[in-house]
Amino acid sequence: MLASCIDVLPIPSDIGEKKLFVVCEMQVGEHVKADVTYTGTANGVLPKDLEVPDTFNISLAEGDKDFGVPFRFDSKEEMFLIEKDLIPLKQGVRYKFRGIGNNPNTSEPSVVIPEAVLIDTVILSEINTYSENSKFVTTMKCIVKISKNENKPAYLFLVPKTENNQIWTVTRFEKDQGGLKRLHHREGFMVDYDRLTTDEIHLSLTLTSSSLPTRIKMDVSNVTSAFYQYNNYLSNIVSDPGQSAQIPAIAGFNINTEKAFGSFSAINTTQRSFEIK
Repeated sequence: MLASCIDVLPIPSDIGEKKLFVVCEMQVGEHVKADVTYTGTANGVLPKDLEVPDTFNISLAEGDKDFGVPFRFDSKEEMFLIEKDLIPLKQGVRYKFRGIGNNPNTSEPSVVIPEAVLIDTVILSEINTYSENSKFVTTMKCIVKISKNENKPAYLFLVPKTENNQIWTVTRFEKDQGGLKRLHHREGFMVDYDRLTTDEIHLSLTLTSSSLPTRIKMDVSNVTSAFYQYNNYLSNIVSDPGQSAQIPAIAGFNINTEKAFGSFSAINTTQRSFEIK
């Protein structure tokens, strides 16, 4: 089912065939940001930034609306931006990325905002703390229970944090290892929900800190297939830059138009906090 949006990034053979490389990861409740650069070429021309970004006419359209809200270039962040008040993202609604052409199926790149996932509870056990090099090291087992819903999520993205937003290290996936993906290019890990045997995610966590943590904050995001495929690709590239693995990294590009390649994805995050007893 995902085969239609998975491809290896084609490299233009001539500098005259320059295409855009676009990465837009939309998050409910946040500004919409798009990173837009030029791809390189097979003749050795390296990827580069846009010369005159203000001349690019790209926008985001909600549902079946003919008009879109335009992106503006933010020179400080060096990205294209739409303020969240101009286009509040709504779950279950489709958004189209306009101005970069049509995919082979003659439609503009689009994505539906996934429903928020409810966290039933987080169960903590085997909590141990010791000192090492003037720091506190805390280890524990953690079970994240996802509330059952008629619309079962396809992919999840989880980030365990402390009350001070330090990130817990996942030292081990205790169950359903084949459905869990550790990320090497960003904090957190991803879940292929269809490969879980239950609605529970079993982890071993470790934290090294200057003070003892009192709570665990669990960010659980329902994400689109494009988010999962693209971040899976990036993580594989970072962990194995020489691509020595038998199976090469494959990119999940759902932007594949006459003008651009890239990833257009969406993420809907729920956070709950639990006391460490």
